[in-house]
Amino acid sequence: MKSSIPNAYEFSRLLLTHSPAHVLLSTLRGLISQAPTGKPICIGYVPVKQSVFLVSCSKYFLAVFCFSLFSIFNSISYAAEKPIGVVLAASGEVNVVRTKKTFALKRSERLFSGDRIITALNSRVQLKFVDRSIIALKQDSELSIDEFVFDAQAQQERSFYTLVRGGFRAVSGKIGKTDPADYAIKTPIATLGIRGTFYDAVLGDQLYVGVMNGKVAVENSQGELLVGVDA
Repeated sequence: MKSSIPNAYEFSRLLLTHSPAHVLLSTLRGLISQAPTGKPICIGYVPVKQSVFLVSCSKYFLAVFCFSLFSIFNSISYAAEKPIGVVLAASGEVNVVRTKKTFALKRSERLFSGDRIITALNSRVQLKFVDRSIIALKQDSELSIDEFVFDAQAQQERSFYTLVRGGFRAVSGKIGKTDPADYAIKTPIATLGIRGTFYDAVLGDQLYVGVMNGKVAVENSQGELLVGVDA
């Protein structure tokens, strides 16, 4: 006689095929409600995390399962997002903070909107974005990618960053060429806007900006200053 208890491998299949949350929760309830109290009812192998999950009516095991399930949902949802760039080069200790988790950032790693990039002393990283812009982050720096959208077909483009500390060298890309308001880098001292350019910015007690090509608009509560050869 076929068992009425949902199969663990069926649950794994639903998980890996990105089934709706209510389907997964319904299957999980079935696994838990029909099991003998405190005894394991199944072992499911889920390749997403190369982990084995043990589901039981025991509160301890259920907590472990739900924690692992949350981690997988989190990974799947972020993987579904479209990458906005890639790491061209990384030297020394370079980390990214993503969805409240910190991990090392290496060459060829993909970048996502919302990432916060941090370099330690004697460390550097070069980032290339899908609009062909490049940011080379200097040592002991922190840059937040607050929002990055580049969809040529939908004619949506904007890139907004925050330089928390340190400095960078940047080459602008397609974003900001049509409308300069679509590009901005905030700092505690002023906000930087571009007019198609190649420039450096270093944040200390003051904000230092050097422009090799084009113009940079430096703006704060005191007004706006254009910096560049032809400014």
